[in-house]
Amino acid sequence: MIVTVANAKGGVAKTTTAVYLCAAHGLAVDDMDGALLLDADVQASASLWRDMADEHGDPLGFDVCPANLSTLRRLRGSSAARLHGLAVVDAPPQGPVLEAAVRCADFVVVPASDSPLDLQQAWATMAAIPQGVPKAVLVVRAEPRTTACMETIAALDGEGTPRFDAVVRKRQDIKRCMGARPVKLWEYARAYRGDPGGRAMRNMQAYKPAARMGSAGSLDDVFRGEPASEWVKTSVSMRRETRRRAKRYALDHDMSLQEVVDAALRAYVDGLR
Repeated sequence: MIVTVANAKGGVAKTTTAVYLCAAHGLAVDDMDGALLLDADVQASASLWRDMADEHGDPLGFDVCPANLSTLRRLRGSSAARLHGLAVVDAPPQGPVLEAAVRCADFVVVPASDSPLDLQQAWATMAAIPQGVPKAVLVVRAEPRTTACMETIAALDGEGTPRFDAVVRKRQDIKRCMGARPVKLWEYARAYRGDPGGRAMRNMQAYKPAARMGSAGSLDDVFRGEPASEWVKTSVSMRRETRRRAKRYALDHDMSLQEVVDAALRAYVDGLR
C-alpha cells in the first residue's frame, strides 16, 4: 500500500506524521513486511531524521530513501513497493513532485493543526487530490479541549470533510522526537489502526489490492483480505538467510513478503496432514 502524506502548507508535521505511521506499521506487523519512507521533500527532513537516529545508535527500524519525480512515477509496481508492506511518501508542499506523489497513492493523509490557516490549506489540498483517491484530514498538534480545536473539528464535519477520529495532541514527547526512534506512538497508533466507527474510514473507500471498493476500516485494512480469509497478526522470527530468500521470491513472483510466508506455512502445514 502506498500512503502519501501531503499538505500545500509547510510546517504542519508532515514528516512527523510519515515517521510515526511507519513506526506504527512496524509495530503492527512485527517488522515482518516493513515500511519504506520515501523522502520527496526538498528539505529532506525524513532523511535527516534517519541520519540523526543512526548517529545516536538507535536506527528508526524502517527504510528511509530519497525520492524524486522519476521515483514516484515508477513507484507503483516497483520492487521497492512490492517488498514493503507499506510505502509512505513524505511529499513536498507544491510542484510536480507533489502531484506525482498524490497520483501514485492508494491513500492520502493530509495533516493539519487546529489553526484557521492550516484548515484552509488542508481544504485546498483535499480539493486538489484527484477524485477517487481515498483521503482524509488528520488533525495534529492539537489541544482538544480548546475552542480552536473544537471549531476545527466542527468545520471539518460541517463541510463533510473526511477526517480521522484520532486527534494527535500537542505533545512535547512528539516535538522532541526528531532524530530518534519513536517509542510511544500516542494517537498516531489509533490513526494507523483506526477505531470502531472511525469517521475518516466511514467516508473513504477501503483499499483492496485490485480495487478500491467496499466498506472502509482503517489503514490497517491493507493487511486484511475478504472476511473469509482475514489476516491476523503474529510474531514470527526467522533466520536472516530465510528472510533474504523469501524477499527474493516475493520480488520474482510479484507477491508481498507476508503472502510468501503465509503460502509457505500453509503448504508445510497441509503436508503434515
